[in-house]
Amino acid sequence: MERLSGTFPLIGTKVILQRDKELSWNFREEAELVSAIKGSVRVIASDGFQAFTLREGEGVFISPRTMNMIKSASDSAEIVSIVFSPEILWQDIDSPVYSKTIMPLMSSKEGLISLSSRSAKKIEYLYGIVTEKLFAYELEARDILSSIILFLIRERGENPEK
Repeated sequence: MERLSGTFPLIGTKVILQRDKELSWNFREEAELVSAIKGSVRVIASDGFQAFTLREGEGVFISPRTMNMIKSASDSAEIVSIVFSPEILWQDIDSPVYSKTIMPLMSSKEGLISLSSRSAKKIEYLYGIVTEKLFAYELEARDILSSIILFLIRERGENPEK
């Protein structure tokens, strides 16, 4: 998998998994958004208590520093993954805005958080922007990522432990 760069800390990857194949356990300092675009996959956190089966059109947010694995739950499955540094959302990590809105989500005890179908669809769109790389794609990519995270934060309400 491609590594994040300091110039634009967001990458998109498309992965095809056959039955009983998996993306082995991994651990990242960054956050990740995953959307199932074909078939279904199982996303499992290492704590053993959190697991989601994503069907086509469904997605999940994986918090930074969450050990996880993804495996096919159908004959063939395809996912899109967006890995990003939280700082891409708000560069001043010492600001009250970052502390109040972004940090609670990024440091949530929940390693996996289910996404709405609307957000999962936006992940696919974001992947297209990141891979096409038209002039100034970074601005549009950051905008779409911010809208996904904003929607997730608002769904969770003011209580970050919700």
